[in-house]
Amino acid sequence: MTSVDKRGATRAIGRRSAIKIAAGVGIAALSAPAIARRAWGAERLVVADPGGPYSKGFLEAFHKPFMQQTGIEIVGVARSAAPVAQVRAMVETKAYQWDVVYLAFAEGDLLSSTNLLDPIDTKGADYAELPPNLKNQFYSATDVFATTLGYNKDKYKANAPRTWADFWNVEKFPGRRSMRKRGYDTPEQALMADGVAPADVYKVLDTDAGWQRMFKKMDAIRKHINVWWDQGSQASQLIKSGEVDMIASYAARTQAAIDDGAPFAMSWDQGFYDHGGFSIIKGNPKAELARKYIAYTANAQRQGAFTQWLKAGPSNPGAYKYIEASLAKTLPTHPDNFKHLFEVDTKFWAKWKAKGTEMMNEWLLKG
Repeated sequence: MTSVDKRGATRAIGRRSAIKIAAGVGIAALSAPAIARRAWGAERLVVADPGGPYSKGFLEAFHKPFMQQTGIEIVGVARSAAPVAQVRAMVETKAYQWDVVYLAFAEGDLLSSTNLLDPIDTKGADYAELPPNLKNQFYSATDVFATTLGYNKDKYKANAPRTWADFWNVEKFPGRRSMRKRGYDTPEQALMADGVAPADVYKVLDTDAGWQRMFKKMDAIRKHINVWWDQGSQASQLIKSGEVDMIASYAARTQAAIDDGAPFAMSWDQGFYDHGGFSIIKGNPKAELARKYIAYTANAQRQGAFTQWLKAGPSNPGAYKYIEASLAKTLPTHPDNFKHLFEVDTKFWAKWKAKGTEMMNEWLLKG
């Protein structure tokens, strides 16, 4: 894998070197959903994931117990950050290197709209528990990730920043700041700092005037940004090293640094969330098995187990019955946190992402 999704990086894992789960490993399937066992012992599924903690989490929470229940061998491989071109090539050549693929919701939306995905079967009790916006005919979310404001609680004490307007208020909240160096996520923060309500952010940004307003607000903070981060691992390191006092970052990355001892806290106010999950590539001959596997990943207890490896919010609210309270309260979909978040508009970014990225890069080059 040459690049990764928005939360981490990992090296490539080829098919030959991928982790293979042999039958009879003796791992208990902790209250996993019931699956009718067939003579599938000779079958296998290749599941493409973002790598890093995803690979380990999927292995332990989904692959092993699913294999034990069905006898189907699971091979996990790390895929590129945005595998749209790879999926298209597989459909066109009918050479299916993957049977199940993890996609960010925007990627799944794009691929389904261009007839490159097969439908999944969203019937059953586990699927019924998923909120409507976290599943559709071609996609089932496994996890939800959020962007939030992180701050050094030792520095700010009772005078902690809560909103993006606070992040921009360098007089009331002095300190070293960091933001992400890209043309999406950052525009939402700038417009909210300028007084735009979360519900109106994309309406305002869907005009040239809205982008001009956003960059004017960015001009006001530019000289106060000490570090423009790129990879999620960099954001965690900035927090752990004490290099910054305030940061716009992924909640999971900030929480990872907190767990490692960084004196940071997060504000969920005006945070926003996106999600990722599984789909089936159009025409895949193993679509029937793939549907069974994807249905398995919707199960509440299996998703609860997944949070032990990746601190993203489960898409199934029932998962919180199986998550320790101390961990649950740090996750984006916990009710106390989720009520403060709004969903990223992936259809908006499908239209504006390329242009927004180009404009942001030009703005950054102006120094």
